[in-house]
Amino acid sequence: MSVRQIIDNLKQILPTILIVLVAVAAAAAAIYLLPNRTAAVILGVLAALALSAYVLRDLQRPTQIAILWLSLGVVADAAYAKLNDQVPVTIAGALVKLVEGAVKLLDVLIRSIGFAGPNVRAQMSAVTPDFVWALILTATLMLAIGLVGRQRNASAKPELRRAA
Repeated sequence: MSVRQIIDNLKQILPTILIVLVAVAAAAAAIYLLPNRTAAVILGVLAALALSAYVLRDLQRPTQIAILWLSLGVVADAAYAKLNDQVPVTIAGALVKLVEGAVKLLDVLIRSIGFAGPNVRAQMSAVTPDFVWALILTATLMLAIGLVGRQRNASAKPELRRAA
């Protein structure tokens, strides 16, 4: 690869890199400035909006319907478990564990760089379920809205063409 090709490739991915950097800076500011639960819910909603805008929108309709029913099942299981004072044992639990693992990894990475501050891991682990549930509920809502909007567009009557 020549230097010119490398520069052209960097120019193509620069907007994506800038969006990621702005998102990380906004997340860090929200975590630093807002109460933990508020920051977790706001970040969960923003993550779900980004997920629906960049990933879920491009999926085929049957896949979107399957994901919608899956997320509705997760929410229903959690509601049933909450009513019966049980712990929900579904994908949400696995997602909470995955996010907690990511928080631990980020904590180790930040400390290895040299930014030693207060123990953020304990605070973040306490509000991880709030983040996950905000993500699941917002993604479910965005999927439902997207599918209803797509259904309306598909059911609109096409204009009749006149014979020339």
